[in-house]
Amino acid sequence: MKIQEAIAKFTTDPKRFLQDNCVMIAGGTTRVAGLTIFSMSNVGSTVKKAGRGGAMDPRPTWSVNISNNNGGNPGPGVALANDEFIAYYIPMKQQTDNVANTFGNPPSDGSVTLMLTSQLSGCTFGFSKMGGQFVASHLQPQRGVAPAVGQQNMANLIQSGLSGSGTLVEKGSDYKDYATIVGVFRHGEWKVYMQPIDWNPGINGAGFKEIKGVTKL
Repeated sequence: MKIQEAIAKFTTDPKRFLQDNCVMIAGGTTRVAGLTIFSMSNVGSTVKKAGRGGAMDPRPTWSVNISNNNGGNPGPGVALANDEFIAYYIPMKQQTDNVANTFGNPPSDGSVTLMLTSQLSGCTFGFSKMGGQFVASHLQPQRGVAPAVGQQNMANLIQSGLSGSGTLVEKGSDYKDYATIVGVFRHGEWKVYMQPIDWNPGINGAGFKEIKGVTKL
């Protein structure tokens, strides 16, 4: 699949694209939530998915990163390359950040239809609809804190900003399991999907990453 075709399929129907492709999204903690230019590339078939009869079949893996084009900031006069597209980005933030500054709220007017956040690995992602607005946050674990304690701390912080009514996703407390989170705006509302990417120990220590399909959150 050519890169332009992959981008078209991923941006128009991410749920379907994630059914048979692995998407690894990278970002950064220094950005603020908002429209961002991303670049996409094929990095081979580095993951597997159970196929017919239980056989583990290699699946295409796509890397999505914040583009260097204009610092990743779309704007007047900024032309996109063939491997680039625009989506609303929810950046990773730290537990020590001001809670209010960890949230992003993609518009609900149809002006943008794709929301991305960096891949979860030990992180917590939370979202909710508050006052007619969709809001979301992605927190990283605090160094030197036990995983279970860190995840509870992250959950408490995010829920405090969502008035206790948010949906939370915690993934990869041992940093071997991952999850890709994608939001799509359809029929007047944001819908969020998760692609779990778990570590399969394999046979004789020949481990590999395995995608488990797509879950609507």
